[in-house]
Amino acid sequence: MAQDKQEHEAVIEERIISASDLGTFYIFVNKRFSNESKITSIKAVSGNDLTEDKDIENALNDYFATVGAESNHHMPSFPNINVPQLNNIHIEVKDVGNAITKLKNNLSAGPDGLLPLFFKGIKNTITFPLTLLFTQLLSVACVPGIWKKAIITPVHKKGPTNAVTNYRPISITCVPSKLLERVVSSKIYSHLIHNNILHPQQHGFVGGKSTCTNLLESLND
Repeated sequence: MAQDKQEHEAVIEERIISASDLGTFYIFVNKRFSNESKITSIKAVSGNDLTEDKDIENALNDYFATVGAESNHHMPSFPNINVPQLNNIHIEVKDVGNAITKLKNNLSAGPDGLLPLFFKGIKNTITFPLTLLFTQLLSVACVPGIWKKAIITPVHKKGPTNAVTNYRPISITCVPSKLLERVVSSKIYSHLIHNNILHPQQHGFVGGKSTCTNLLESLND
């Protein structure tokens, strides 16, 4: 049994290496070094040592609330540029299908309890109804209340695991919400690329570019 497990892991590692995908490689490595065990004790910002689950949850919640930036509800002004405006987003069945295909099987369920694997399993059945639903929601500028909620999971960043300041929050939202966000993001990105709006020095969230290309270009300059 142990040999079968080792052979299975060797096959997975070989696939990751042959894929030549840095993102996949780093995800695999981080999982090997990550500590997913339960937090049994933690030191709050005040310096108190906490061991009760409720106290640990409150301490993490209070810390995450202090580092988050609250919106000032102010819309920044933009310069007038001679490009077409993206006044509406037309969602097609293929857009939703592509978004479902890109879901990762190992992700957790959001507040609605529906796993990404569930949507991938019924992709051919649910793609068209979701397209109609997303189109209707965009037309009335409204989404279900549960899509605005998230399950906050603390992830250890660095340093001692018993310090509350060494954790960062991960928001696990509902899968339909993620699908709609991915479709809208794709439409906005396509609009920016098609109309040549993005500056050549923009590296973040641009296909074929990353922090690595940004650093290499800066170093070259």
